[in-house]
Amino acid sequence: MKFDWSQYLNLAQELAATSSDSSANREAKLRSAISRAYYSTFCLARNYLRDFEKDPRLSRKNRDINEHQYVAE
Repeated sequence: MKFDWSQYLNLAQELAATSSDSSANREAKLRSAISRAYYSTFCLARNYLRDFEKDPRLSRKNRDINEHQYVAE
């Protein structure tokens, strides 16, 4: 089953919107929102490069690279 990483971005937006209340969980919600927004963006970009651009360095078999650094560059 293929995961839709854009759903992580939707969740990040929901968490960020609910962090404006004065709850004790505000910082945790913001940190979680940032993390989910990052992973959504990273995974969507990585999958695009791997699946549509056919970048061989992002092959599911190749674990010799730092994917996060590579995608950012």
